[in-house]
Amino acid sequence: MRIQLLGLKLQVMEISLKTVEDQPVIIINNYFDNNEYNQLTNFIFDLNPYEWHTNPKKTFGATKEEGTIQLKKNYAINLDSLYTAEGRKYCPVFSINRKLFIKEVTKKLIKINSLFNYLESCNSDTTFLNYYENNNLYDFHKDIAVFTANYIFFKEPKNFKGGEFNIENKLINKPENNTMIIFPSFLHHKVETVLMPESKRGQCLGRFSMTQFCSFK
Repeated sequence: MRIQLLGLKLQVMEISLKTVEDQPVIIINNYFDNNEYNQLTNFIFDLNPYEWHTNPKKTFGATKEEGTIQLKKNYAINLDSLYTAEGRKYCPVFSINRKLFIKEVTKKLIKINSLFNYLESCNSDTTFLNYYENNNLYDFHKDIAVFTANYIFFKEPKNFKGGEFNIENKLINKPENNTMIIFPSFLHHKVETVLMPESKRGQCLGRFSMTQFCSFK
């Protein structure tokens, strides 16, 4: 199923509905309009991801076998942990990612699949930033939330291979700039290994993502 939606500021969003394990997975290309995208990426690309955590325990990364094996190998940060309630007002990420809860967006998602009625009831969300460079990945895991929204960004032209978003080995989505994927958090998903030539490493030219975990308090 594919529909066209005129989003904020007349930006055209291309929406696709996929079904994985009988559950809806929605992929939206051109999710942010030009102004939103520029504000968001100017902020994110100006950060130094090499200063973020590489220890998954510090970002609550998923594990298996009772916590003995880490599934996550990337650079990540819990953005909420860096800001006070007052400070959040000055971070563009926290204003721009409210778009997910705007009625124009939620109503369209609900129209596509009624399961997204629960999105309107989500009253808590947490935002993580992730950066994947050479040999980085995040193996199969599920999230402790109701919905997971994952947004993908990278500097163009693209300087890496891999990094596909894989859901239950049944949907493998190649990374495209300014794409959002939203799905029930209990579906197992992974980020495939990112590969980069040596000449491109250490320059923030890999795969960035923003993940929003939507829950009930």
